Order: sequence, then C-alpha cells, then structure tokens
Amino acid sequence: MIDYEKGEGLSDDDELNVMMVIEDDPISFVEAIKSQKWRDAMMKEMESIEKNQTWELTDLPRGMKPIGVK
Repeated sequence: MIDYEKGEGLSDDDELNVMMVIEDDPISFVEAIKSQKWRDAMMKEMESIEKNQTWELTDLPRGMKPIGVK
C-alpha cells in the first residue's frame, strides 16, 4: 500500500509543500504476487539461485517442520 502525507507541521514556512511516499513491503506471498514489481523481483531471485546453484530442492525429512523465509 502506498500512503501519501503532506508534511504538515514540518516547517513554519508557508511555501513548503512536501509529499512523502511510504511503501510497505508485502507481508505474504499472496500480497506480493499482486505486484508486478515483486513478481519481477522474485523471478530475478530464483534465476540467481538457479544460476549460482546455491540450494537443492529436496523433500522435508519426516517429523521436521519447514522454516519460513522472506
């Protein structure tokens, strides 16, 4: 989500007109996949992981719990 604020109260100068854009990172895959920016970032990350062979996809051992990553 993007929130816009007008910087009111930041200065006594009446001519000051400030706009701040605040963008929050998605907190779930479902939220991230809705954004082209985040889909592109995920694809680049996966391409890099595959190119560098930094991990191998395996089955989770019985009785173990997966860890979350962001």
